[in-house]
Amino acid sequence: MMPEQDLERYEYWANIFRQEQQWEKLYIALSHLTMILRWFPTIVPDRDDKIKRYKEELKKVESKIFEKILQDPNLMGLMMTNLREELRDLYESDATREEIQMHLQKFFAMGEGLSESVNDASYVVEDVDTALQLWKAHLCAAQCFAILHCSGLYRPPFSIVTCRIPEWVVELWSTFTEQQRLIAVDRLLQIEEMSRQLEQCVALEDWNSWLDEVRKWLLERGQRETAARITQLMQQVDSRQLQNTQEGCGQMHWLLPHIQHPPNASKEVAD
Repeated sequence: MMPEQDLERYEYWANIFRQEQQWEKLYIALSHLTMILRWFPTIVPDRDDKIKRYKEELKKVESKIFEKILQDPNLMGLMMTNLREELRDLYESDATREEIQMHLQKFFAMGEGLSESVNDASYVVEDVDTALQLWKAHLCAAQCFAILHCSGLYRPPFSIVTCRIPEWVVELWSTFTEQQRLIAVDRLLQIEEMSRQLEQCVALEDWNSWLDEVRKWLLERGQRETAARITQLMQQVDSRQLQNTQEGCGQMHWLLPHIQHPPNASKEVAD
């Protein structure tokens, strides 16, 4: 079907959905109309006016059905597509860096729960190998947001990501095949790297008793360099536990990064 025919078809159905107040279907039709008009700049003489009009209506319909959008993955995906198209419009316009950054933060905010969601998914799959892949995905997502937080590009009130070592990994370690153990070790090395490079934005779990078991297994295999990095991760955990103890917090499983106060911060507060 030609683009002109697609445009005519969606405009026809948009009129019907508008009259019948079928807002979800109208939202879909308007989304397709704006995309067609963007993709084919010469499709109609009044293309720019139509895009502006449909975008304004799209926003109104979106606000009307926002709760339903949040409950429908397909509508959520369409909303994300619309946001990406708006971002492309900003890049092609005279938008400032601040305007583009503010728009990008919408994507970051909507994706912030990805890391924890993927970790949760690792608990419900039946296949261990798939669960290990999901653990990797969790850490990759956590690393992505840790980089964003540390860069200052996206800093919500709680700019900390969690590098989880799932309980099922600790519990099943003794039953893992050698290959599965090596995969688990790779994930631990990923956490160790993040704890060094992105320390101020990464929360760690205290699994040191189990990490010591992993370290001994590596030493038995002659993998001294890898074992040394596991030791470094354990030392990071011990350092945070010591900091908590010194601050009167006691032993904790979850360990937040140390907050670095400016040298004169306390004096300025006192003044």
